[in-house]
Amino acid sequence: MQKNNLTEPLVQKKPSKIDWLPYSIFSCVTMGTVNFFHGELSSRHSGVKGSYPFCFGIGITWLIYHLCFTPPLTYFTREKVNWQALGGIAIRGTNHGVLILATFYCFMYATLAGVNLGVIASIFTSGVFFTAFAFYLVYDEKLSMQDWIGICFIVVGVSLIGIFKPNQDVPVKGQSMYLWLAVLLALTSGMCFSVNALVMKHYVNKGFTAMQLNLDGYMFCNIWLTASFIYVVSTEGFIYSVKDIIFATSASWLSLASTVCLTKALQTGKGGPIQAIDSLKSLVQLTLVIIVYR
Repeated sequence: MQKNNLTEPLVQKKPSKIDWLPYSIFSCVTMGTVNFFHGELSSRHSGVKGSYPFCFGIGITWLIYHLCFTPPLTYFTREKVNWQALGGIAIRGTNHGVLILATFYCFMYATLAGVNLGVIASIFTSGVFFTAFAFYLVYDEKLSMQDWIGICFIVVGVSLIGIFKPNQDVPVKGQSMYLWLAVLLALTSGMCFSVNALVMKHYVNKGFTAMQLNLDGYMFCNIWLTASFIYVVSTEGFIYSVKDIIFATSASWLSLASTVCLTKALQTGKGGPIQAIDSLKSLVQLTLVIIVYR
């Protein structure tokens, strides 16, 4: 029987070389759909306000999980507080919050700069190289030449998708500043994806399940989302439509499914190739835009 103690790693059977692939592909598809919802919400509400209704989906899912299942790790006992476990969900939740802020403001500034979101979204693929470098330093994961060639093909392909999308020809006041802000925030998002990968791999190997780590981490972030939602509604009225709530709730559920699958993939695969496949979410997002608006 496997122990779910935070001090002992999970004992796993030797995985197949491609066990991680289905999880990685599903994570890519679901996160691409999430980014489509992010773009829709950011176009309807300025800044990060479009993310505040995420609190509904996260809160409902967290409640169902803790009422219907028994998580393997407990944070508080009569004898002590499990600070390492609490630290895990705090890091996971904080990084998720930073990722939300970076992504929504990135799309906002890209829109203000008159730049197509495909160009900016392609910069998210920087997370591939951040992840490969981080996993090499932390876990000594060395990528083969075949891995690097595959990663480069994916990054170049995603970048070309964005670069060759038609852009606006009308100059926008402050365009240069908005563009640089969008690029910096896109790079920040790429780094957040890498931190997520490291945190998930580390803490799942310390006893967390993929579901508990991500859902409790999301709930930690949800404290801020719920407080922000209440503040906006109390000061500006209920500015969200039913469609906004549906989009935000769907995005929160799909984001959880994506991160759980990504965590599963990281248990058996290398961080760099997994993040490379995950970067194809830009293609999924573009496909959805074409289907919905053309």
